[in-house]
Amino acid sequence: MPHINPNHGQNAINSMGTLLPQYIHGLYYYDYIGNISTSHAAREDEYVNFHLEPRFPIFGQWKTDWNQGYNMPTKFHLFQSSKNRNEHTLEVDFMHAFDKSLTEDYAVRVILPEGAKNIKVELPSNVNPDSIEMSKFFGTLDYFGRPEILIKKANVVHDLNDVTLKVHYTFNNGVDIFLEPVCMFALLFATYLVVITYSRIGLDLKNKKIPEKAKMN
Repeated sequence: MPHINPNHGQNAINSMGTLLPQYIHGLYYYDYIGNISTSHAAREDEYVNFHLEPRFPIFGQWKTDWNQGYNMPTKFHLFQSSKNRNEHTLEVDFMHAFDKSLTEDYAVRVILPEGAKNIKVELPSNVNPDSIEMSKFFGTLDYFGRPEILIKKANVVHDLNDVTLKVHYTFNNGVDIFLEPVCMFALLFATYLVVITYSRIGLDLKNKKIPEKAKMN
């Protein structure tokens, strides 16, 4: 049951809802204060009915923010070409419907694995994004950066943009997957060599100073 009186703030946004894929797990929803316990999620036969409520009604020009996310098995969204095992295609929904709301500044960010190349973004012809930007994302143990795609579009409504976003790229499963472990080993080995070299130099300087003191005595 909603914790906000439905008779209060009838011209405000008191709650929002959307349907998520049935196979998701690890769903979370929180803001800068912490977990928002007024959110509800019910797993149905074909989807997950997700209902969320902000901490206060949202009137015109009011702002709020929150973080929402979940995990999905890759077998439903990441596909490998049967002709070339290095060619992959990521397929995800371009956007979710939150009670048919209008999004003035909509952005989709896709981060691919480190080593991905030949990246191509595919959208239906009826969806014309304002811009598609390519950059690098640096996370934990990322040495060369992961390819990052940022798609921006203004005034987006789900009913007109209920399409599938496809990202094609090549990734060498036999080589690129070992990039981070090899770089980490090289870094540890270089650090080990620097420590050994520094310790040997320190001992040599100490040994050279001993005869000078003995000579003065």
